[in-house]
Amino acid sequence: MIAPFFDIRVDPAAPFPTDIGLRCYHLDRMLLGAVKASAQTVERTRTRIAAQAVDHVLLHLSLSGETCLETRSGEVPIRPRSFVVFDLTQEARFASKGLTGINLCIPRRAFDARVGEIANLHAARLPARETPLLKLLAAHLRTMRHCLENADPMRLDHVVSATLALCNAALTAPTDGAHDRETVLGVAVRQFIEENLAREDLGLEMLTARFGLSRTPLYALFEAEGGVIRYIRGRRLARAMRVLSGLEGGPRPRISTLAYACGFDCEKIFSRAFRRRYGVNPRDVDATFRREVHDEQAALLLSWMRDL
Repeated sequence: MIAPFFDIRVDPAAPFPTDIGLRCYHLDRMLLGAVKASAQTVERTRTRIAAQAVDHVLLHLSLSGETCLETRSGEVPIRPRSFVVFDLTQEARFASKGLTGINLCIPRRAFDARVGEIANLHAARLPARETPLLKLLAAHLRTMRHCLENADPMRLDHVVSATLALCNAALTAPTDGAHDRETVLGVAVRQFIEENLAREDLGLEMLTARFGLSRTPLYALFEAEGGVIRYIRGRRLARAMRVLSGLEGGPRPRISTLAYACGFDCEKIFSRAFRRRYGVNPRDVDATFRREVHDEQAALLLSWMRDL
């Protein structure tokens, strides 16, 4: 459960184990994967983020192996029995000499408001020994993967609920007991934007009226993204990239038709914005911009993610 989200380069000089493998489970509200991988470099790129346009968090539990995570301050080792949080809307890169681990893929909306902004935990290393709750979550995941084959749907639903509750408890800061209204509001506004990208009138006036806000708090919600208008445009361009690369299915639309469908006033403005963001003209985008569709497993996992 790595390949659909990341570009992977296997080290050809390293020994290639015969027992590498991946086992994934669709658990309705989350995905769980148990993985054993060879030496490789793994990267989530800006292009892949834009093409997939998913809003999920990947929680990786390292069980064994030598792995280094690249951060702004340099390479950081990921020790066995440590968690790493990956916000799949952000870039990431790490290198491994071989690893085994467990991955959980969870929709952002499944995290409780008390966790705070989950994006702030991106690339965070959380050793299981640091807190009793992280230690409990690690033990739960190691045991859980062995229970999935024979559990009936009703019991699985209880297991998933318990897992989500443990994730929220483990990732909530000990001093954070307040209900974070701003986080909840931010999620709601972003979901509304995603559902209304095609509307020409999607903008400040619609959002302030819909959520009963003045412009000042609305600006504050999107300050990290460069403002609400920039955020909306970015989401529209991401949707256009998905359509042009064939990830949405169906026949390829005319560029002018797609521009209007994505809320742009004209094809020229759309093409200029698209080229500025992705470095390519929309007319030149084809299936090579979505390599994951050539991998049946990747396509299946991505469809599972969108079902969560």
